Amino acid sequence: MHTRGVRAGPYELLSVLGRGGMGVVHRGRAPDGLDVAVKLLIRVDAPKLARFERERRLLASFTAQDGYVPLLDAGLCDMGPYLVMPFCPGGTLRHRLARGRLGIDETVALGRALAAALGRAHARGIVHRDVKPENILYTADGTPLLTDLGVAKHFDAMQPGGSQSIELTREGVPCGTAGYMAPEQLRDAANAGPPADVFSLGAVLYECLTGTPPFLGESIVDVLEKLARGKFSPLRAERPEVPRWLASVVECALGRSEEARFPDGEAMRAALEPPRTRAGVRPLVALPVVALAALVLVLIARRPRGTGESAVAPVASAAVERPGWMGEPLPRGLERGAASPVCLWHMPDGSTLELVRVPPGDFYMGARDTDTLAQPSEKPGHVHAAPRGYWIGRHDVTWSEYLRFCAATGRSGPPKPHWWDAATYSEETHPVVMVSWLDASAFCAWGGLALPTEAEWEKAARGTDGRRFPWGEDFDPKRCNYLDASCPGETYRINGKTLDQFMASCGGRDKERSDGFPFTSPFGSYPDGASPVGALDMAGNVWQLCEDWFDHDAYARYLGEERPKSTVRRRAIRGGTWFRPWSFCRSSARDSFPPTDHNDRIGFRVVLRESR
Repeated sequence: MHTRGVRAGPYELLSVLGRGGMGVVHRGRAPDGLDVAVKLLIRVDAPKLARFERERRLLASFTAQDGYVPLLDAGLCDMGPYLVMPFCPGGTLRHRLARGRLGIDETVALGRALAAALGRAHARGIVHRDVKPENILYTADGTPLLTDLGVAKHFDAMQPGGSQSIELTREGVPCGTAGYMAPEQLRDAANAGPPADVFSLGAVLYECLTGTPPFLGESIVDVLEKLARGKFSPLRAERPEVPRWLASVVECALGRSEEARFPDGEAMRAALEPPRTRAGVRPLVALPVVALAALVLVLIARRPRGTGESAVAPVASAAVERPGWMGEPLPRGLERGAASPVCLWHMPDGSTLELVRVPPGDFYMGARDTDTLAQPSEKPGHVHAAPRGYWIGRHDVTWSEYLRFCAATGRSGPPKPHWWDAATYSEETHPVVMVSWLDASAFCAWGGLALPTEAEWEKAARGTDGRRFPWGEDFDPKRCNYLDASCPGETYRINGKTLDQFMASCGGRDKERSDGFPFTSPFGSYPDGASPVGALDMAGNVWQLCEDWFDHDAYARYLGEERPKSTVRRRAIRGGTWFRPWSFCRSSARDSFPPTDHNDRIGFRVVLRESR
């Protein structure tokens, strides 16, 4: 619709570009002849005036270098208040998608630019709340910019203007666009934070890659129901050529809960850093057999016992099954290592992680009724369906592996625990601790990996024969790092109690044995404790974070029993720790931990899932 001859202050209005809930955007001409975009407030009332002023203030705080269409001018005319911004001749992302889905590289570049822009807003305590293709504009040179801060607000009252901004949004009222709103934003937009923008960006990138939004329905009711349930088709099912790492990032952003997503735009930007080319990286399979055997013997001989330093121990042990997958094609990005059954997964910075294969096949999960040490949450034991194989970290992620992720993404590294001594503990071989579930999830997303589910973890730990510990039915104190005499039971304090006092109710320390490790031990210190698939330290050393929310009655519900769903908002952890008695080293033992917390007893390992 043409509006030539109508003016907003000194700006001539030429045509309507779009309409929103609060205003109409016109293509206009400035006095100097340049094309501009003029947004006029419609149906003026006091609340809308306050929100329009909030948009003006927020726009004035951003520039094109921040990734936003900037504010050029603002004023009041006969029709009401107006805002003036540069005209972006490249149109919107919606116009671009009308020509078809985007290329993979184009989507990654777009995602990184938008995530960086959102990250800058989040760092200032601001959440956009309406990220969608219509609000992404392209400049003449193809640079994407975010626009329309009409429903943006502060989520941090301590930021300048924050308290006033927050007061303008009523609690319990949805605000945003159906299909792109996060579930919590749909319920209560007033309390939406950075993870809501992460969700919206995930929905946009999903649509860029597949050509359709993730939450598509025949009616608005269908869309909202799918959104509330978090139901969408896996990205690679819609477009198989999408790299696994990219699908993992987008689907992580679309997590149903805030805790399952990246915490803010900057974390998502880091995760969207594409992996470097893997050409030229070759496994050491060309080593002569004799030389390889000699190398293994040297590694064994050099591994000190009972000290804080250790060389990497070989996987081979009597407990390790001969892998049946040798000779099969490996997933892209994975290659065979120097020694069976280890394979190498290449991370975005060029480093590698060691993974071992867990073949498909059902297994016994949980504790038997006769296990007197088992907690109620470990029962009923049951045969768990596991039709797909997967790959799991040979050992927990180490300090050096995690710190490389921090260096590559600009993320702050975790603090060292109070007992850390660089002369005793090695970043190369000790499992990283002091990381939250969110930190671990961000590491996995960056690397195109995932945290294991409880079922994936337990199968990798105990195999398919229902063994109680990774090595067999009976506990062996020489096969794992648990709470023994080397731990500082009389000096280490928790909540004002010594470790001995704190652990008295669950068995206490084993004062008859000392392995020389008061806290964490280097991975590979217990080669005879390897699981049936060759995974190290699945018992003891550090608790290992799992993908699942902890559900006390999960096994009963799996078998079809009617139980109320758990309301505990904690993530499951597995495997026991140096901090707990040996009974917690059983493969069926379960515990939980808040997703935002961290301590010196919790680490994690990774999983690579097969798509076939």
